[in-house]
Amino acid sequence: MEPVDVIVVGAGLAGLRAVQVLNASGRSVLVLERAPVLGGRLASVTVDGYVLDEG
Repeated sequence: MEPVDVIVVGAGLAGLRAVQVLNASGRSVLVLERAPVLGGRLASVTVDGYVLDEG
């Protein structure tokens, strides 16, 4: 693994925006996310045919 300038914990809306700003300023960024999808509380899951919002 190559060294990075910044580690962002969480790939929700704020984390993804932080990555965008940091990349634009020339920083190398590693994003850590526990869920298998991006979006944080904006994500949705399907349970028994019903779509449920996480947040």
